[in-house]
Amino acid sequence: MNRVKMMAATLAAVGTLAAFAPESFSQALPEWLKISGDIGARTEYIDDGKTLDNYDRVRNRMRLRLWFDISPADKITASIGIETSGTNPTSAWATPTDFQKQPLYAAHAYIKYEASEHLAISGGMLKSGVPFWKPVQLVWRNDVNPYGVSANAGVNIRKNLDFFLNGGLFALTEYRDNERTIDIPMNAIAVVQPGLEYNKNKLTVKGAFTVQQFSLSDHDTSASTWIRSDMSYTLLNPAWEAGYTGLIGSCGPMFAGEYSKNINENADDGTQAYMIQAGFGNEKIDRFKSWQVKAAYRRRERYAIPYGFGQTSAYDAEPGKGWEYTAAFGLMKNLAFNATIYNMTDLDGELPQKVSQFDVVFKF
Repeated sequence: MNRVKMMAATLAAVGTLAAFAPESFSQALPEWLKISGDIGARTEYIDDGKTLDNYDRVRNRMRLRLWFDISPADKITASIGIETSGTNPTSAWATPTDFQKQPLYAAHAYIKYEASEHLAISGGMLKSGVPFWKPVQLVWRNDVNPYGVSANAGVNIRKNLDFFLNGGLFALTEYRDNERTIDIPMNAIAVVQPGLEYNKNKLTVKGAFTVQQFSLSDHDTSASTWIRSDMSYTLLNPAWEAGYTGLIGSCGPMFAGEYSKNINENADDGTQAYMIQAGFGNEKIDRFKSWQVKAAYRRRERYAIPYGFGQTSAYDAEPGKGWEYTAAFGLMKNLAFNATIYNMTDLDGELPQKVSQFDVVFKF
C-alpha cells in the first residue's frame, strides 16, 4: 500500500472513530489536523397540490458529511469535505432505495490563505459560508459550494462596530461554441458584499448590501446541469439580522431578512424576492435543553432569482409564497432534533404544497 492509500485509509478510520468519540479522539489528533462533520436522519412528508398528479409522498433520508481541515504551515489551511448526495446534485441528503449503498462525493476542497488579520483569500471548491455572509436561505442555500476564489476583509472602525467586505468570482459549466465565433462568453457569478456588524454586550446587529452578477447567456440548461437559466441576472441584495441573547436567561429574540431585486434589462416583470424571519431561543443549538423556534414568510417571483437557486424545499424553488416554521431542540451535547414546515402556494394563492421535515442530527 503506497503512502497516498495509507493516508486515505487512516483518515477514513480517524473519521469513523471521531464520530463515536469526538472529544476523546480529538485530543489525540495532531495540532495541524481537525476533523468534524455530522450524521443526519430525516423523515419527510410532502403534501403536493402544485402538480397535476396532486400526490402525497413520505420518504426517509440520510446525510453524512465529513470535513478535514489541515494546516501545513502558518496562515495556510487546506479544507477537504466529502458528503453523501441524492438526486439534487447540490444537497447532501440522500434517499436510500431498498438498502442500496450511497456514494460519497467531494463536497469542498479549497486552500485558505490568511494574508493578515484583516484579510483572507480562498480558492478551490469553496465550502458554503466562506465566500460571503447570508442570514437566511433566499438566493443561496447553505449546502451550495461554489467553485472559484473569494476574499474576506474586515476591520474595526470604532468601538463595537466592524466593517467587512466580501467578494467572490465563481466559475460555472464550460461554454462550447460550435460555430467558432470570436466573442465567447464566460458563464460565471461575481459577488461583492460590503457590510457592518455591531456587537455590544448581548446585542448583535449585522447588515450587508450584496451585488451579484450571474453571467448566464447561452448557459447549458440540459438535464445534467443544476442551473437551468440561460438569461443573465443582476441582483441587488440587501440582508440583515439582529439578536439579543439575554432577555430570559441565555435566550432572546432574533430577527433576519433578505431582499433581492433583479435589475437585468431582459427581465421587465416578476423580478423581486424577499424573506422575513423572526424567532426566539438560544443563539446556538449546542447543548442539552438549548432550543430555538422561528417563523418566516417568503415570496419569490418568476425572474427574481436564476432557476436552480433558492431553497428547493420551499415550493421546489419555483415562484411562490408562504410560510416557513422551524423548531430545534438540543437532546444532548452535539445531538439535536429539528423540525421544519414549508406551507406555500403559487403567487395567486393556489396550488398549495406543504413539506414537513423532521431531522435528528449528530455533530462531531
